[in-house]
Amino acid sequence: MSDEEFDVPDDASSLVGPTPTPRAEPAKGDKPQEEEKPAPHIDAPNFDRSSYEEEVNRLAMWVDGFLVPNFVYDPSQARPWCQQWRAHRDAVSVLFALWLAWQELIDTERSGSAGPSTWFNAHLRPHMEYLRSPTGPFASCMRGTSRNEHRLPISAQPQTWK
Repeated sequence: MSDEEFDVPDDASSLVGPTPTPRAEPAKGDKPQEEEKPAPHIDAPNFDRSSYEEEVNRLAMWVDGFLVPNFVYDPSQARPWCQQWRAHRDAVSVLFALWLAWQELIDTERSGSAGPSTWFNAHLRPHMEYLRSPTGPFASCMRGTSRNEHRLPISAQPQTWK
C-alpha cells in the first residue's frame, strides 16, 4: 500500500510513532531480556499536561488525517461523531487505544499478514461502535437528525447524602 491510497500527509512518519530499537539476540546461557512494558493509557497519571497535549496532537494527526476521512461518515443521532472529539476524554482514551493497535497491527512484518484484518475486526469495529453509539460519548453533540453541536456528557457525580 502506498501513502497516496490513504491521502496521508507528507509528515506521515509522525502518525506511526517511534520506531522500536532492535534488540540484540541473547547469547547462549544468557537470561532473555525482559519484555517491554505496553504503552501507557493516555489518561495514565504519568502523563503531565504538556506530554498529554503532545500525545493528543500526534493522535489528532492520525484521527483527522486517516480515521475520520476513511471511517467516519454520515454523522446523525443514530451514528454521532463530534468534530471536537479532543474535548471528550473518554473518546480520546478509546481513540488512543485504537491508534496504538493500528501502529502494531498494520505493520505486517511485526504482526503477520492477518494483522490488518485483526485491526479491522478486533479493534476498529468495536471501538467505532462504542464511539458512534447513540448512547456513546458523542451522543450529546448531535441535535436533530444531523446538526452537530458540541456538548460534553454530564458525568456521574457522587451524590451528597443529607
